[in-house]
Amino acid sequence: MSELIFFKKFTNEVERVLHSPGNIPGKTFEMSIVIDESLSKETVENVVPKLLQKLKRHSDIFANVRLNMVSWNKTSINNRILPMAMAMISATYMGYEQRKEDKDYNELMKNLRLFHARSKLIILVTDGEYSISSKEELEALMKPFLQRKLIRVLVQDGKILQ
Repeated sequence: MSELIFFKKFTNEVERVLHSPGNIPGKTFEMSIVIDESLSKETVENVVPKLLQKLKRHSDIFANVRLNMVSWNKTSINNRILPMAMAMISATYMGYEQRKEDKDYNELMKNLRLFHARSKLIILVTDGEYSISSKEELEALMKPFLQRKLIRVLVQDGKILQ
């Protein structure tokens, strides 16, 4: 899929999430972007700023955003809060290290459900290489709000697939 088509679908998904029932932005718009640490540093430095720039150009709602940058690996899920503009520069990813590990998707969803419930939009940037320990548990974790707020961006070999 070409990047042009992907970004059109991406902005449509963002609009769907922002206009879903019960997801009305308040005074401070909060969003989370989850970076799967199995992606290479070059890929993260390329893809994440492109996504954020597209959001900024798409709507004025992204002008003043509280951005939660979440790093996901097998042993930990780390969160830091930074301005959206800061996440668009490569200096933000200086300490980033790629870790090819088998991760549990359910653990990530538990964390997002506990600590990112205020986020109106959650973007997961991943290569799709993770395991799901229990499909029934995952379905329960996705309800009531994660299923409406989560957008998954699949990246492989430095290219956005979907």
